[in-house]
Amino acid sequence: MFDSFQPIKPALEKIRNGVLISSEPGTALPYGLNVVWERGTAFVEAGTQVYEGMIIGLNTRKDDIEINVTKEKSKPTFALVMLILLLFFHQLLK
Repeated sequence: MFDSFQPIKPALEKIRNGVLISSEPGTALPYGLNVVWERGTAFVEAGTQVYEGMIIGLNTRKDDIEINVTKEKSKPTFALVMLILLLFFHQLLK
């Protein structure tokens, strides 16, 4: 027969990993997912449509992190390529 309610002693500690959250809407790209793979377990694959605030993975730590999985790898600008070529040919002509 039930006598009374007694809380558990000592209190159980909270065990919960944080989540990885999409910071931008769009299509998840491999370059953007690299950060997810470094920080935890991904729930989405490249090509998946994501929305801002969508939980896209499980963090290995206790805090929640917003990640832009729609980020593309930046392409070198034309000016940078020309500078590299100029320096390369300058070294050849010395």
